[in-house]
Amino acid sequence: MKTILNIFLLIMAATPLFAKEELKPAVEWTPDYDTAIQTAKKENKSVFLLFTGSTWCPPCQYLESKILSSEEFKKFADDNLVCVMVDYKRGGPSNPQFADKHNALAQQFGIRGFPTVFVINPKTGDKESIVGLQYNNPTDFINWVKSSIKK
Repeated sequence: MKTILNIFLLIMAATPLFAKEELKPAVEWTPDYDTAIQTAKKENKSVFLLFTGSTWCPPCQYLESKILSSEEFKKFADDNLVCVMVDYKRGGPSNPQFADKHNALAQQFGIRGFPTVFVINPKTGDKESIVGLQYNNPTDFINWVKSSIKK
């Protein structure tokens, strides 16, 4: 009986080691700006273009972990945005497949700091942008994106 009880306790103690954390739905990011523009036109959405240094830039990390990963932003993005991430490591673009395109985008958009966010109307080309961490919560950030979409 004691052996059975010990086995039961061992199994109960080990169960959390094998339990999987429930995955939250993530914002769907693409590295391909040209495809994002076409998709946004078809779906009548705006393009959300993020230039970030996700591995070395503290404001970028805050933006991504506290705002862009929030359930509130995820829902808003799913309904209204096609999201493009241009991520830079210290030496240049982190995605070798899109390095030339990402460098060209950075030059085209005049990137001078990280994070830089653009909200782009794919039909008119109109765009609004912010540089740096200007909002510290999802609600204020989403309100800025909404106001940028309406312009």
